[in-house]
Amino acid sequence: MSGQDGKFADLMRSPYEDDDRQREGESDLAWKPPVIAAILGALLVGAFVIYSIVAGPADDPEEASSAPTDTAAAQSTDLPEGFTPFPSGNGARIEAVTPVEGSQYVAVSTAVSGSEAASEVAPDEIAYWELQTDAGTVPMREQLSALGVLGNTSVVLEVDGVPGGSQLLAYVVSDVTERTSVIEAPLDDGSPETDFSIEIEPGVSVNGVVSIGEGWGHLVWSLEGGIAAKVDVVVTFVGTDDPSSEGIHETQLIPGHHRTLSQGIGAIESAPLYGFDGSYQLYRVGEPLSSANEPTSLLLEFTADVVVAVSDPVVIGPLPGS
Repeated sequence: MSGQDGKFADLMRSPYEDDDRQREGESDLAWKPPVIAAILGALLVGAFVIYSIVAGPADDPEEASSAPTDTAAAQSTDLPEGFTPFPSGNGARIEAVTPVEGSQYVAVSTAVSGSEAASEVAPDEIAYWELQTDAGTVPMREQLSALGVLGNTSVVLEVDGVPGGSQLLAYVVSDVTERTSVIEAPLDDGSPETDFSIEIEPGVSVNGVVSIGEGWGHLVWSLEGGIAAKVDVVVTFVGTDDPSSEGIHETQLIPGHHRTLSQGIGAIESAPLYGFDGSYQLYRVGEPLSSANEPTSLLLEFTADVVVAVSDPVVIGPLPGS
Protein backbone atom coordinates (compact mmCIF):
# COMPACT_ATOMS: atom_id res chain seq x y z
CA MET A 1 0.00 0.00 0.00
CA SER A 2 1.05 3.61 -0.37
CA GLY A 3 1.60 3.93 3.36
CA GLN A 4 4.35 1.33 3.23
CA ASP A 5 5.85 2.59 0.00
CA GLY A 6 5.99 6.23 1.07
CA LYS A 7 6.22 8.08 4.34
CA PHE A 8 6.23 5.03 6.66
CA ALA A 9 8.35 2.59 4.65
CA ASP A 10 11.51 3.07 6.70
CA LEU A 11 9.67 3.37 10.00
CA MET A 12 7.90 0.03 9.50
CA ARG A 13 11.03 -2.04 9.06
CA SER A 14 11.32 -4.75 11.69
CA PRO A 15 13.93 -4.14 14.40
CA TYR A 16 15.06 -7.72 13.78
CA GLU A 17 16.05 -6.67 10.28
CA ASP A 18 17.99 -3.77 11.76
CA ASP A 19 20.07 -6.11 13.86
CA ASP A 20 20.90 -8.12 10.73
CA ARG A 21 21.97 -4.93 9.00
CA GLN A 22 24.24 -4.06 11.89
CA ARG A 23 25.86 -7.47 11.79
CA GLU A 24 26.48 -6.98 8.10
CA GLY A 25 28.06 -3.56 8.68
CA GLU A 26 25.26 -1.69 6.89
CA SER A 27 23.81 0.25 9.83
CA ASP A 28 23.91 4.02 9.89
CA LEU A 29 24.89 3.95 13.57
CA ALA A 30 28.49 4.63 14.45
CA TRP A 31 29.53 1.24 15.81
CA LYS A 32 33.21 2.04 15.35
CA PRO A 33 36.29 0.73 17.17
CA PRO A 34 36.29 3.57 19.75
CA VAL A 35 32.76 2.61 20.77
CA ILE A 36 33.69 -1.05 21.09
CA ALA A 37 36.82 -0.06 23.01
CA ALA A 38 34.75 2.05 25.35
CA ILE A 39 32.48 -0.89 26.12
CA LEU A 40 35.46 -3.13 26.79
CA GLY A 41 36.98 -0.43 28.97
CA ALA A 42 33.81 -0.26 31.01
CA LEU A 43 33.71 -4.03 31.43
CA LEU A 44 37.32 -4.13 32.58
CA VAL A 45 36.41 -2.92 36.03
CA GLY A 46 33.62 -5.46 36.62
CA ALA A 47 35.80 -8.19 38.12
CA PHE A 48 37.26 -5.77 40.64
CA VAL A 49 33.89 -4.39 41.69
CA ILE A 50 32.23 -7.76 42.20
CA TYR A 51 34.82 -8.30 44.91
CA SER A 52 35.20 -4.83 46.32
CA ILE A 53 31.58 -3.76 46.51
CA VAL A 54 30.87 -6.52 49.00
CA ALA A 55 34.25 -6.72 50.65
CA GLY A 56 35.23 -5.26 53.97
CA PRO A 57 37.61 -6.29 56.71
CA ALA A 58 36.27 -8.84 59.16
CA ASP A 59 35.12 -7.30 62.42
CA ASP A 60 37.78 -7.59 65.11
CA PRO A 61 36.56 -6.70 68.64
CA GLU A 62 40.04 -5.63 69.75
CA GLU A 63 40.53 -3.43 66.70
CA ALA A 64 37.05 -1.96 67.13
CA SER A 65 37.70 -1.02 70.74
CA SER A 66 40.91 0.80 69.81
CA ALA A 67 39.55 2.45 66.62
CA PRO A 68 40.25 6.18 66.29
CA THR A 69 37.38 8.55 66.99
CA ASP A 70 38.13 10.79 64.01
CA THR A 71 35.37 10.14 61.42
CA ALA A 72 37.58 10.18 58.33
CA ALA A 73 40.18 7.96 59.97
CA ALA A 74 37.47 5.57 61.16
CA GLN A 75 36.08 5.34 57.65
CA SER A 76 39.50 4.67 56.17
CA THR A 77 40.22 1.78 58.57
CA ASP A 78 36.77 0.29 57.95
CA LEU A 79 37.39 -0.14 54.21
CA PRO A 80 39.44 -2.76 52.37
CA GLU A 81 43.09 -1.93 51.89
CA GLY A 82 43.91 0.82 49.41
CA PHE A 83 40.46 2.42 49.25
CA THR A 84 40.16 6.18 49.67
CA PRO A 85 37.14 7.17 51.79
CA PHE A 86 34.42 9.51 50.55
CA PRO A 87 32.40 11.69 52.96
CA SER A 88 29.57 9.14 52.62
CA GLY A 89 31.77 6.39 54.10
CA ASN A 90 32.09 4.54 50.79
CA GLY A 91 35.55 4.14 49.29
CA ALA A 92 37.17 4.07 45.85
CA ARG A 93 40.39 2.57 44.51
CA ILE A 94 42.12 2.78 41.15
CA GLU A 95 42.61 -0.73 39.80
CA ALA A 96 44.21 -0.34 36.40
CA VAL A 97 45.07 2.10 33.62
CA THR A 98 44.62 0.81 30.06
CA PRO A 99 45.68 2.76 26.95
CA VAL A 100 43.14 2.67 24.10
CA GLU A 101 43.78 4.58 20.85
CA GLY A 102 45.38 7.67 22.35
CA SER A 103 43.24 7.71 25.51
CA GLN A 104 43.64 6.21 28.97
CA TYR A 105 40.87 4.13 30.56
CA VAL A 106 41.18 4.29 34.35
CA ALA A 107 39.27 1.49 36.10
CA VAL A 108 37.95 2.57 39.49
CA SER A 109 36.24 0.14 41.88
CA THR A 110 34.08 0.94 44.89
CA ALA A 111 33.84 -0.54 48.38
CA VAL A 112 31.45 -0.05 51.27
CA SER A 113 32.18 -0.09 54.96
CA GLY A 114 32.69 -3.55 56.44
CA SER A 115 29.80 -2.85 58.81
CA GLU A 116 27.35 -2.11 55.97
CA ALA A 117 25.41 -4.39 53.63
CA ALA A 118 26.42 -3.51 50.08
CA SER A 119 22.86 -3.89 48.79
CA GLU A 120 21.65 -1.22 51.24
CA VAL A 121 24.28 1.42 50.46
CA ALA A 122 23.76 3.91 47.63
CA PRO A 123 26.92 4.45 45.58
CA ASP A 124 28.29 7.98 45.33
CA GLU A 125 27.29 9.76 42.13
CA ILE A 126 30.30 11.44 40.54
CA ALA A 127 29.58 14.50 38.41
CA TYR A 128 32.98 14.36 36.74
CA TRP A 129 36.62 13.38 37.21
CA GLU A 130 39.89 15.16 36.57
CA LEU A 131 43.44 13.91 36.18
CA GLN A 132 45.75 15.93 38.43
CA THR A 133 49.38 16.23 37.37
CA ASP A 134 52.27 18.51 38.29
CA ALA A 135 51.42 20.58 35.21
CA GLY A 136 47.75 21.04 36.11
CA THR A 137 44.46 19.17 35.65
CA VAL A 138 42.89 17.40 32.66
CA PRO A 139 39.09 16.90 32.62
CA MET A 140 37.66 13.51 31.77
CA ARG A 141 36.29 12.80 28.32
CA GLU A 142 33.53 10.61 29.79
CA GLN A 143 32.83 8.05 32.48
CA LEU A 144 31.42 4.59 31.75
CA SER A 145 29.75 1.90 33.84
CA ALA A 146 30.14 -1.84 33.36
CA LEU A 147 26.90 -3.60 32.42
CA GLY A 148 24.83 -4.65 35.39
CA VAL A 149 27.52 -3.91 38.00
CA LEU A 150 26.89 -1.10 40.48
CA GLY A 151 29.57 1.07 42.03
CA ASN A 152 32.16 0.94 39.25
CA THR A 153 33.51 3.41 36.73
CA SER A 154 35.92 3.54 33.84
CA VAL A 155 37.17 7.11 33.52
CA VAL A 156 38.22 8.01 29.97
CA LEU A 157 41.05 10.57 29.72
CA GLU A 158 42.20 11.96 26.39
CA VAL A 159 45.92 11.84 27.14
CA ASP A 160 48.71 9.81 25.53
CA GLY A 161 50.12 8.71 28.87
CA VAL A 162 49.88 9.23 32.60
CA PRO A 163 52.69 11.36 34.10
CA GLY A 164 54.39 10.17 37.28
CA GLY A 165 52.63 11.10 40.51
CA SER A 166 49.26 11.63 38.79
CA GLN A 167 46.05 11.35 40.81
CA LEU A 168 42.33 11.35 40.12
CA LEU A 169 40.01 14.03 41.49
CA ALA A 170 36.40 12.88 42.02
CA TYR A 171 33.72 15.58 42.22
CA VAL A 172 30.70 14.11 44.03
CA VAL A 173 27.24 15.41 43.13
CA SER A 174 25.70 17.55 45.88
CA ASP A 175 22.77 19.22 44.09
CA VAL A 176 20.83 18.46 40.89
CA THR A 177 18.16 20.34 38.95
CA GLU A 178 15.69 18.29 36.88
CA ARG A 179 13.88 19.67 33.88
CA THR A 180 11.37 18.00 31.55
CA SER A 181 10.33 19.01 28.05
CA VAL A 182 7.81 17.64 25.55
CA ILE A 183 8.01 18.25 21.80
CA GLU A 184 5.43 17.10 19.24
CA ALA A 185 6.99 16.71 15.81
CA PRO A 186 5.47 15.88 12.40
CA LEU A 187 6.45 12.71 10.59
CA ASP A 188 8.76 13.09 7.61
CA ASP A 189 10.17 10.95 4.83
CA GLY A 190 13.51 9.21 5.26
CA SER A 191 15.20 9.80 8.59
CA PRO A 192 13.51 12.69 10.42
CA GLU A 193 15.60 14.72 12.84
CA THR A 194 14.29 16.86 15.68
CA ASP A 195 16.47 19.52 17.30
CA PHE A 196 15.82 20.36 20.94
CA SER A 197 16.99 22.80 23.60
CA ILE A 198 16.09 22.52 27.29
CA GLU A 199 16.82 25.57 29.42
CA ILE A 200 17.88 24.66 32.95
CA GLU A 201 18.52 28.19 34.19
CA PRO A 202 19.81 31.38 32.56
CA GLY A 203 23.02 30.50 30.74
CA VAL A 204 22.63 26.73 31.24
CA SER A 205 20.92 24.49 28.69
CA VAL A 206 20.94 21.00 27.20
CA ASN A 207 20.92 20.97 23.39
CA GLY A 208 20.89 18.19 20.83
CA VAL A 209 19.12 16.25 18.13
CA VAL A 210 17.05 13.06 17.94
CA SER A 211 17.28 11.08 14.66
CA ILE A 212 14.77 8.40 13.69
CA GLY A 213 15.46 5.76 11.08
CA GLU A 214 14.78 2.12 10.20
CA GLY A 215 13.42 0.75 13.45
CA TRP A 216 15.77 2.76 15.62
CA GLY A 217 16.44 6.20 16.97
CA HIS A 218 19.56 8.01 18.08
CA LEU A 219 20.06 10.80 20.63
CA VAL A 220 23.01 13.20 20.62
CA TRP A 221 23.20 15.92 23.29
CA SER A 222 25.60 18.40 24.86
CA LEU A 223 25.54 20.61 27.95
CA GLU A 224 26.13 24.33 27.65
CA GLY A 225 27.17 26.34 30.69
CA GLY A 226 26.61 23.69 33.37
CA ILE A 227 28.69 21.24 35.40
CA ALA A 228 27.47 17.83 34.13
CA ALA A 229 24.23 16.19 33.06
CA LYS A 230 22.23 13.07 32.21
CA VAL A 231 19.63 13.19 29.45
CA ASP A 232 16.76 10.77 28.77
CA VAL A 233 14.29 10.71 25.91
CA VAL A 234 11.31 8.53 24.99
CA VAL A 235 9.80 8.87 21.51
CA THR A 236 6.15 7.87 21.11
CA PHE A 237 4.51 7.23 17.74
CA VAL A 238 1.17 8.96 18.37
CA GLY A 239 -1.88 7.03 17.17
CA THR A 240 -0.32 3.55 17.13
CA ASP A 241 -2.17 2.00 20.07
CA ASP A 242 -4.22 -0.45 18.01
CA PRO A 243 -7.26 -1.49 20.13
CA SER A 244 -7.41 -4.82 18.29
CA SER A 245 -4.02 -5.83 19.73
CA GLU A 246 -4.64 -6.69 23.36
CA GLY A 247 -1.73 -6.29 25.74
CA ILE A 248 0.45 -4.43 23.22
CA HIS A 249 1.02 -0.73 23.73
CA GLU A 250 1.77 2.09 21.34
CA THR A 251 5.06 2.10 19.50
CA GLN A 252 7.90 3.83 21.28
CA LEU A 253 11.63 4.33 20.89
CA ILE A 254 13.33 4.02 24.27
CA PRO A 255 16.93 3.97 25.55
CA GLY A 256 18.52 0.57 26.09
CA HIS A 257 18.68 1.15 29.85
CA HIS A 258 14.85 1.39 29.95
CA ARG A 259 14.30 -1.98 28.29
CA THR A 260 13.32 -5.21 29.98
CA LEU A 261 14.11 -8.74 28.82
CA SER A 262 10.63 -9.02 27.30
CA GLN A 263 11.07 -5.92 25.13
CA GLY A 264 12.77 -6.66 21.85
CA ILE A 265 16.18 -8.15 21.28
CA GLY A 266 19.67 -7.09 22.22
CA ALA A 267 21.38 -6.47 25.53
CA ILE A 268 19.96 -4.36 28.33
CA GLU A 269 22.28 -1.42 28.85
CA SER A 270 23.43 0.36 31.99
CA ALA A 271 22.11 3.87 32.54
CA PRO A 272 24.59 6.54 31.43
CA LEU A 273 26.62 8.32 34.08
CA TYR A 274 26.95 12.09 34.33
CA GLY A 275 28.88 13.77 31.54
CA PHE A 276 29.40 16.91 29.49
CA ASP A 277 27.77 15.39 26.40
CA GLY A 278 26.60 12.02 25.19
CA SER A 279 24.83 9.86 22.64
CA TYR A 280 23.02 6.54 22.61
CA GLN A 281 20.73 4.37 20.51
CA LEU A 282 16.97 4.15 20.93
CA TYR A 283 15.17 0.84 20.44
CA ARG A 284 11.65 0.18 19.20
CA VAL A 285 9.15 -1.47 21.59
CA GLY A 286 5.37 -1.81 21.73
CA GLU A 287 2.76 -1.87 18.99
CA PRO A 288 4.16 -2.89 15.59
CA LEU A 289 3.58 -0.32 12.85
CA SER A 290 1.41 -1.33 9.91
CA SER A 291 -0.59 0.27 7.13
CA ALA A 292 -3.66 -0.07 9.37
CA ASN A 293 -1.81 1.34 12.36
CA GLU A 294 0.01 4.38 11.07
CA PRO A 295 1.25 7.09 13.45
CA THR A 296 0.01 10.63 13.07
CA SER A 297 2.96 12.38 14.72
CA LEU A 298 5.89 11.92 17.06
CA LEU A 299 5.92 12.87 20.75
CA LEU A 300 9.40 13.35 22.25
CA GLU A 301 9.57 13.44 26.07
CA PHE A 302 12.88 14.61 27.52
CA THR A 303 14.23 14.51 31.07
CA ALA A 304 17.47 16.35 31.88
CA ASP A 305 19.20 16.04 35.25
CA VAL A 306 21.85 18.76 35.50
CA VAL A 307 24.39 19.01 38.30
CA VAL A 308 24.39 22.52 39.77
CA ALA A 309 26.74 21.91 42.71
CA VAL A 310 29.52 19.48 43.64
CA SER A 311 31.48 18.79 46.80
CA ASP A 312 35.18 19.45 47.26
CA PRO A 313 37.13 16.89 45.21
CA VAL A 314 38.18 13.57 46.71
CA VAL A 315 41.80 12.79 45.78
CA ILE A 316 42.41 9.18 44.72
CA GLY A 317 45.75 7.75 43.72
CA PRO A 318 48.44 7.80 42.65
CA LEU A 319 47.56 5.98 39.44
CA PRO A 320 49.28 2.63 38.90
CA GLY A 321 52.57 3.05 37.09
CA SER A 322 52.69 6.81 37.55
